[in-house]
Amino acid sequence: MAEASGTYIPGHKAAHIKHHAAAYLLPALDEMRREKRQVQLLDAGAGPGTISASFAERIPDGHVTVTDISDDVLSKARDHGRSLGLANMSFQTANILQLPFPDAHFDVTHVHQVLCHLPDPIPAIAEMLRVTRPGGIVAIHEGDLEMWSIWPESKVLKMWHDMVLKIHNTHGGSTQAGRRLLTWALAAGVKRQSIAVSSATYCYSAPDEKEMWRKIPGV
Repeated sequence: MAEASGTYIPGHKAAHIKHHAAAYLLPALDEMRREKRQVQLLDAGAGPGTISASFAERIPDGHVTVTDISDDVLSKARDHGRSLGLANMSFQTANILQLPFPDAHFDVTHVHQVLCHLPDPIPAIAEMLRVTRPGGIVAIHEGDLEMWSIWPESKVLKMWHDMVLKIHNTHGGSTQAGRRLLTWALAAGVKRQSIAVSSATYCYSAPDEKEMWRKIPGV
């Protein structure tokens, strides 16, 4: 999550990240694990490493390489992996635009909420393709900030959402990353028949989830 800017603001709680998982990838990962026990997976721009650790648990005979552009964030991911007793993880500072790995090195390359921070995500996709072996999987999960729906309507939350969009665009990111993924992948040279597209909707309605959004700093 810090891949583009090198800056990471900690403070995500369980309610913030409960939906931030790679469930869409797990069936394919399980199938790959049955065919090849020692799956090599790269989680690029991994942030605090919670998803990385879930992958490591999923492929106990494989290996997860975790990268982020921030040393501080990477240390948090390392601490998280150690707290779970996971020995099949390694950590390396790296920029997704210049991954320090040879061609066709990984079976799976994964990013979560990284491309949305890049002014031009297409070179990043090309780099992910480069380090993934033929027949492997490049998995990308991005949100679409413009598709948020708030009810009951709230003037304060509307102001905050508008501010989020403006800040994101000002820093060169994309507030429409989710809807643009297919176009980006095609521009990076992926054949349409090789692309599987899916979508998910996250709903925050329980009291603890709504409380998370009520306490917005600076509003």
